[in-house]
Amino acid sequence: MLQSPSSDQPLQDAERFILALRAEAKLARVARVESIVFAGDAETALALEPLLAELWPVGAAAAPRYEVVWARTPRAVAGIDLTAFDVDGRVLLRQSHQSRALKQKA
Repeated sequence: MLQSPSSDQPLQDAERFILALRAEAKLARVARVESIVFAGDAETALALEPLLAELWPVGAAAAPRYEVVWARTPRAVAGIDLTAFDVDGRVLLRQSHQSRALKQKA
């Protein structure tokens, strides 16, 4: 049976995503963040939304709506696709992150 990658990986990916939005001056225009989590179990997907909310900068525009989709996968590499949309549904930023290989449970 597969187990999820380190619980730090989604946090690091989400932080890089938010920093990229800030660097590209798009943070204030984000209305929705969609995350597709490719993992062997739902733990990573369930943890992602609160992590994104916690990382959203204080004093920035109102926090966006978060949508997290768990794509259960038996593949050896987990990953997270993050996409930010504006109020009209246009893509502001899209990033894909692959995590280290999933470990096999003994």
